[in-house]
Amino acid sequence: MQLRTGPILFGINASTDLLQLAVDGLALRWPARHADPLEFQAHVSTRLCLYESKLTLTSERRFVREGDPAKGAWRMGQDPLWIAEGNGLDSVSVTLATNQSQVIATYGLQQFFRHFVTEALLALGGIALHAAAVARPSGAYIFLSPSGGGKTTLIKGHSLGNSLADDMTLVVPGRAGPWVVPSPFPGREKLQAQGPAAPLAMIVDLVKGEKAFTARLSTAEALSSLILRAFMTDAAFSIRERVMDTSLRLARNHGVTRLGLPLEHSPWPMLDF
Repeated sequence: MQLRTGPILFGINASTDLLQLAVDGLALRWPARHADPLEFQAHVSTRLCLYESKLTLTSERRFVREGDPAKGAWRMGQDPLWIAEGNGLDSVSVTLATNQSQVIATYGLQQFFRHFVTEALLALGGIALHAAAVARPSGAYIFLSPSGGGKTTLIKGHSLGNSLADDMTLVVPGRAGPWVVPSPFPGREKLQAQGPAAPLAMIVDLVKGEKAFTARLSTAEALSSLILRAFMTDAAFSIRERVMDTSLRLARNHGVTRLGLPLEHSPWPMLDF
């Protein structure tokens, strides 16, 4: 089976029927609308082999990180829930503790994908942001916001069926500038991405409040806002360095606009110009 997330194409081989059921369940909820891979600056095909662990899953987990997927051999995971290893991004094996449960297998697989896609995007020059995103005729709008900051309300009320993410937004480098691709990683309310991949139009720092306003942030303020909302799988220097580099490019080339938005108000009259 194949699944695509922006520039990353996964070719998946599940070694057991239980793992195949977990993959099939994820595939039903995986975004189906994709950009032409030629739009992206770089892309990768990842051969993914899934195995079941004989270990019993417990409430105790140990975070593992060895090596760097962008540079060579690596090993990482949440032991014993999932452990992945590979050499670069091309070939990866994942061992999952399932306790013979499809629910646990699916959860472990979701955690692996969130972790791996975040790492792979950084290696390719992209970034995953704690943000909502919506595709519009003029391009993709990213709304940076903390939990409870209004992302879900905005997607429910004002995405018009073109949401790209409600919690984890994926930004990838394109040949003519950054693109935002449909995210397979919904937030707590499980809102699925419905919109098409689109070139980045605007980055918005969303602020809930009683007063509506817009303000262009300085480059330093934009950089701080982006880094604050970046997903980082680890505190390793290489990860922080890639987050900094990509955030700085976005801050300099696209900037960030702060938007004060009263509850239930549409953002588009203030942003579509």
